[in-house]
Amino acid sequence: MDNGPEFVAHALVDWCRFNGSGSLFIDPGSPWQNGWIESFNARLRDEFLNGQQFDSLFEAKVLLEDWRHEYNHERTHSALRRQTPAKFAETWKSRNQQRLAESIGLGNGVRPHPRHLIVLMYRATT
Repeated sequence: MDNGPEFVAHALVDWCRFNGSGSLFIDPGSPWQNGWIESFNARLRDEFLNGQQFDSLFEAKVLLEDWRHEYNHERTHSALRRQTPAKFAETWKSRNQQRLAESIGLGNGVRPHPRHLIVLMYRATT
């Protein structure tokens, strides 16, 4: 019997169904439910994890932070009109911040909390 992640995932799905609750996560083996994160995970694995051997947790954290910074601040992405994710977020926020503030009941130049912007940016792109 396999007690790996798939076994645990199926047990959790059964428990949720039995107790009348759900999960906010994608179903096991269903990458089509969230293609963006599946694409990112594949890229992280192929470009970073598969090519590294870490001698310590600290080394892994430092190297991962370098990769993350390059991915978000230096590398352009075709899905973002050849902009970096940081530049895309900055541009999007500057164009839409006032409208978003008004849509969540803020006005008179009050700036929404960054968490609200992330949720609203996600809703606007789906």
